[in-house]
Amino acid sequence: MDKAQYREPGDSLRVTVRSLLEKFRDQVSPARKGARWETVRINSFLKHADFVERRLDQLQSDDLRAWRDERLKTVSGASVNRELNLLSGVFSHAIKEWSVPLRDNPVHLVKRPPGGKPRRQRWSEDQIQDLLRAIEFDESKRPIRGRDYVGWAVLLAIETAMRLGELCSLHVADVNLAERYVVLHDTKNGDGRHVPLSTRAGDLLAKLIERKGPKERVFPVVSESLGLYFREARDKAGLHGVRFHDTRHEAATRLSKKLANVLELSAVTGHRSLQSLKIYYNPKAQELAAKLD
Repeated sequence: MDKAQYREPGDSLRVTVRSLLEKFRDQVSPARKGARWETVRINSFLKHADFVERRLDQLQSDDLRAWRDERLKTVSGASVNRELNLLSGVFSHAIKEWSVPLRDNPVHLVKRPPGGKPRRQRWSEDQIQDLLRAIEFDESKRPIRGRDYVGWAVLLAIETAMRLGELCSLHVADVNLAERYVVLHDTKNGDGRHVPLSTRAGDLLAKLIERKGPKERVFPVVSESLGLYFREARDKAGLHGVRFHDTRHEAATRLSKKLANVLELSAVTGHRSLQSLKIYYNPKAQELAAKLD
């Protein structure tokens, strides 16, 4: 009080965690990247987590630790860490933007579970061909329905290291075939980037944008739907352990053979740090051995 740092808690600490989460979900999440999954996670907290009924002035870190331990019985440590990150973000926002006089962010006092090893799955050429056969992919035929775009998306992702959402955000006007690059205006990390195109990628895109106007989308389907169509095709091909995002691992590893400079490679993939890039660069021992000749 002598330092003029004391603030009367008033009613702001008497609201429940539920009210805080609902306010964040309704006012903050819609403008953020990943809003859909953030909303899903917040709604899961509201439905299943006992601590949401606590008032802020009664919430203890022990409440969060109990939730963590119970959650770990059903999901991985990595999933729990993602949920703790969201909770931490909600409390930090409340302290900084809504002047909620919490002394500390309660999540900072909770030990994080081990997150597990990063996924290093790659696509083999056999798996690619199995998928294309299962969906009867024919490059000479123009895609019409949303499901028809699965094969095109997989092949382009392996050539460019673009994410599914990035592919679905592309408009025809973003494709420069003459100079062999596409423009991504808004990516996962918030930065735009220019993605160079291999000859193969350019050929695929040329067929996709043929007879389309500049404002039309290259992939006229939302990423959630295309992801669903991919999973159906994957299961049909019997590739149950493979994910679309694994194309990014495969692409980064393939591109590294052409771009030995890690700065050039990161410019293509969009990674900000070498540590992040290393997660996606997954060479086989045989591939490295071939370079030692």
